[in-house]
Amino acid sequence: MGTAYSYTFNAANGQTPYFWEYAGPDLSQYGLAFNGQTGVLSGTPSGTATIDFRMTVVDASNARAFRDFALQLAAPPLSIVTTALPDGVVDQYY
Repeated sequence: MGTAYSYTFNAANGQTPYFWEYAGPDLSQYGLAFNGQTGVLSGTPSGTATIDFRMTVVDASNARAFRDFALQLAAPPLSIVTTALPDGVVDQYY
């Protein structure tokens, strides 16, 4: 959440150019978008969710292949960012 996300889907063994088809819930409600010409899923996710969707690739000869995916949107885990404490001085309040 709040961090830019980008992923490019890839295909092999077909005749380029490839065209990508996304089938699933409206990505804009999650702050994401998909470009069928480039196969790029990108945006800045908002909220938490699991998005189940199907990606289909179509090649220049109209051959098709598909695969189902689940994208988990989650808040980053809680972490401590302090790496060190300042040095103390003898006989002084710390």
